[in-house]
Amino acid sequence: MNYTGLLQEWQDAAKNNTLLTPKHDPANLSTTYSNFRSVLAPDLATGLSNFFNSDAYKVNRYSDAQRPNGPGYFEIIPASGSPFSIPGSGVQGHSPTPSQPFDRLVIVSGLVQGWHIFAHTASGIAGEVDNGRLMLIDKYTHEGQL
Repeated sequence: MNYTGLLQEWQDAAKNNTLLTPKHDPANLSTTYSNFRSVLAPDLATGLSNFFNSDAYKVNRYSDAQRPNGPGYFEIIPASGSPFSIPGSGVQGHSPTPSQPFDRLVIVSGLVQGWHIFAHTASGIAGEVDNGRLMLIDKYTHEGQL
């Protein structure tokens, strides 16, 4: 699938309210989880379609050794100066309070959930590259493949 097709699928999932799962939705911070999780920034969570229509990000596509038959692991890098430069936060288990800023978004697709989005860190993704889980395949801008 090409980048335009991926973007359309993400847009459709955002419009259908399936891209952002309850676990990663900041509106559900009062629901605690036993494990660490991430939540999107509130303004991004309510404006995903607008964000995808902007040119305020780049995308790196990785193959994922843990899910070799999946469509990929997509790192979304907000542009510097973007209002979404901190697109999410980490939340400790059993806590309703975000505890650390996250500077990346990730979109993956599972067999059950389909496309879903969560926040992550550049250093966390780099660690997954270093340990061999992720391998960079492509880089995209809003205009298409680099």
